[in-house]
Amino acid sequence: MECYKLMNLSKLSLSTFFLLLWPGYAQALTLQEAVMVATAYDSEYLAAVSLHQAEQQKRYQGFSGLLPEITLTSNFSKQDQPKAAYAAGVKSHDYALNLTQPLFDLARFASWQRSNATANVADANFLLSQQKLIQTVSKAWFAVIFSRKQLTTLKQEKKAYELQLRKAQDALRVGDGTQLDIDEAQASYDTSDANMLSAENDLSHAEIDFQRLTGLSAQGISEAETACLFKPMRETLNTVLARATAKNLSIIAASHQLQESRSDVYAATSTHLPVVTLRANYGANWSRGENENVLDQFFGTTSKTQNTYVGINVAVPVFTGGRNISQTLEAVHRHDRAKQLLENTRRKILQDTQVAWLGVNNNLQKVYAFRKARQSAQKKLDSTIYGKEVGLRTLIDQFNAEKELFKAIQNLTESENNFIQQKILLAAAAGDLDYSMLKNYICH
Repeated sequence: MECYKLMNLSKLSLSTFFLLLWPGYAQALTLQEAVMVATAYDSEYLAAVSLHQAEQQKRYQGFSGLLPEITLTSNFSKQDQPKAAYAAGVKSHDYALNLTQPLFDLARFASWQRSNATANVADANFLLSQQKLIQTVSKAWFAVIFSRKQLTTLKQEKKAYELQLRKAQDALRVGDGTQLDIDEAQASYDTSDANMLSAENDLSHAEIDFQRLTGLSAQGISEAETACLFKPMRETLNTVLARATAKNLSIIAASHQLQESRSDVYAATSTHLPVVTLRANYGANWSRGENENVLDQFFGTTSKTQNTYVGINVAVPVFTGGRNISQTLEAVHRHDRAKQLLENTRRKILQDTQVAWLGVNNNLQKVYAFRKARQSAQKKLDSTIYGKEVGLRTLIDQFNAEKELFKAIQNLTESENNFIQQKILLAAAAGDLDYSMLKNYICH
């Protein structure tokens, strides 16, 4: 995993962390700070951290199978002989130091290889959890910002329709308006009021989601400037696809899972091969009879021996009823399955990358288009107001022009949010999304 860096929690000092959690903290909260706090708060991510640390032990467990095993054993026993004429019992003591070292055992080597692959899979999955946290926090962070923008627009819209409704009512009283103008203004006002209530609900949901992830109040999120983010992509689709093939974490995890299955094939094959083991032993034992006399020494109730043993053990499988052959075939088929899963993952990631790349470019074009639409709608509204003053346009025409302007503003806000979300998805698909990249989503 040399191409990827684990998020360094030390970048956020302990004092800074508690400052962010302090209820009185009033400074603007940046996206980077929100993500860092989430790494120490989000339960799902903390569970992934514990799982990653546990899976890393597989690497050491597999390697230990290649190292010697040393055991020390000791025994003490007392044997009573109540009917013996020369002794009432015998006490026995012994100890042994045993060493076992595999010299040739393909199964142990395959287990070591598999444990390394398993630990590498855990690395990739942990980084995927990290990317998921960055994505969800970023999505919630920008959702709060753009929900506020939508709510602000709808409040302005409601205020404008309320003003137009009063003007239409005043015009009808003085005989300069119609009931149709009032009905149109009332309908626009009621619609904007309903839309504003819906926007307030969306904002509340976004704030709750953000607090669930970070434990922080969304009130600390500032109205960040995002204009600098809407720039054309410099890279071609083929360049991004090539990087995704090499760096995407799902592909990396699937490739390590293929290595796991390859190790299983080696392990299954090892059942047909001999196992060579070095064994060494050193120990001593002695016994002593109670109430000893001359007969004890003669009949051996008191004795002491020492022994040393060094040898090589060779075990050759001859016949196991076909079990070993069946296990080998099973491992080969599972290895073929892992190949297909890796290819399927690669194809899906390339598809997701292409969709995200197109989404970024499409939404960027929408941003440009809705900016022009907003400008055009503003000009149309100004012309309509002037036309109404000179008698060429009606109040309903002005209502419709205002609707077009507010609709263009809302569409622009939505396209900006979609652009940023697609950009984050593209970074994740290409394997670029990490803590350091978050600075690219901040305008300085």
